[in-house]
Amino acid sequence: FDFSFWSCHNDAESTSSIQRLATNESVWKMVGANVVQQAVGSFDVSLFAYGQTGSGKTHTMFGNEVEPGIIYLTCRELFRQLSANREQRQIDFSIEVSMLEVYNEKVRDLFDYDEATNTCAEKIVQEDKRGNTKVKGLTLIPVKTWEDIEAAISKAYDKRAVSGTAMNSQSSRSHCVSF
Repeated sequence: FDFSFWSCHNDAESTSSIQRLATNESVWKMVGANVVQQAVGSFDVSLFAYGQTGSGKTHTMFGNEVEPGIIYLTCRELFRQLSANREQRQIDFSIEVSMLEVYNEKVRDLFDYDEATNTCAEKIVQEDKRGNTKVKGLTLIPVKTWEDIEAAISKAYDKRAVSGTAMNSQSSRSHCVSF
């Protein structure tokens, strides 16, 4: 891993411990800003959040209306920089977004949802001849603005597998990936 962030909040702790508490903005500055820089430079990028149940991974990645998560902050900045580059360098770009989850060793396309059965389509992960990993038939939604991404992710977010735990009534039961 590249970074480890303080996510434990306990009112009994000293002021210095509370000051160490990572916010979504501080995590974005350490991690997300570099993701954007690499993506604008035409590199493929990935960002993984790993940690104990209840440590704040979903909140850090998705956030809420008050404190947007890394995915939202990164996408906003990506569009800002690409738009500036388009005007300055007269370049064009296209972005597609997909969203999948891995749950019980199955890959589910969160954009391919069947209302009748209340399920997401299962997909197969394959490796091509060059060793690249692909998800066969994964839904790719073309987006032109940050708001398009936000709308797509918000719609798919509700399709994730969640269940209550002692620490969190809406704990994510899956590993969710957005591109």
